[in-house]
Amino acid sequence: MRCKFQDTLIILSYIPRSESSPNNANELRRIKSFISDLQNNLEELRTQTDDKLNSMTSSITALQSQIAQLKKPLNWIMETLAAANNSQVSPPFIKSESSKFTF
Repeated sequence: MRCKFQDTLIILSYIPRSESSPNNANELRRIKSFISDLQNNLEELRTQTDDKLNSMTSSITALQSQIAQLKKPLNWIMETLAAANNSQVSPPFIKSESSKFTF
């Protein structure tokens, strides 16, 4: 696992260096601009990730609701099949606890 310091060194190694000293005002402006661009890209990626997470959470909630609505009819089908077969074995009821998902 890499530490943040190593990542910072790698990022800084991509910053173009001029022939003059590192204290050059132009180089400092380029570094600040590069860091600002990185921060903007990070914020944009966070926003995209948050949007996708919200969409996925909404989809999962909708699917959970649909599954919950299917339990009663499926249990009725199991009971009907068991009665039609005159079976002594109980039908495999769908238990509510087994399909609960949490985030």
